Amino acid sequence: MRTIEDMKLELLSDDSNRFI
Repeated sequence: MRTIEDMKLELLSDDSNRFI
């Protein structure tokens, strides 16, 4: 399981590119 902080870092980096 990942922590909320780790998920935030991923959202800012990887997920932001996926949403596009």
